[in-house]
Amino acid sequence: ILKDNDVKATFFVVGTMSTGKIRSIYEAGHAIGLHTNTHELSKSNSKYVYKDYNSFINDLKGISDIVYERTGIRSNLTRFPGGSATAKARLDSNDFAEIKETLKENGYTYFDWNIDSGDTHYKSPSKDYVMGEIRKGLRKNGELKKEVCILMHDIKNVTVEALPEIISELKELGYTFKRLDSKCDNFAFY
Repeated sequence: ILKDNDVKATFFVVGTMSTGKIRSIYEAGHAIGLHTNTHELSKSNSKYVYKDYNSFINDLKGISDIVYERTGIRSNLTRFPGGSATAKARLDSNDFAEIKETLKENGYTYFDWNIDSGDTHYKSPSKDYVMGEIRKGLRKNGELKKEVCILMHDIKNVTVEALPEIISELKELGYTFKRLDSKCDNFAFY
């Protein structure tokens, strides 16, 4: 769908993705970001990514190594599982501050989104629901946002189903598509 519409995207990958998927994302010219190796958000799991500073950094290093093995690149883009607000809420405040400083010192830029497609809000949200969430998110105080960063999950069938319509509507509204990079200051949070 992205290729057919001449659109580049950023995929924040996890360690459970197949080797072929990560490699094909890279070969198609999309950006690869790091979304931690396990993405484990359950406190009952020993691999809980927000247990402490070391758990997060080790998990991030794990996905960085996997991406490097599969593509030969070291990505400097990352996204906290659940977003930075979730990380801040679940981590000790000192650990969160230290993680942010470590990311900055090592050349990482972390990203959040300013529109949530809602594709994970329910077990099986409808295409209409996802389209409605995106349409609502495009406006602030009645005006179209100048730049948007939309959270979507490629593992969700509804996202794949809605993607052609999302691309078409955004293009009709005058938006252009680009990969995220460390220079996208409007969405970067150090």
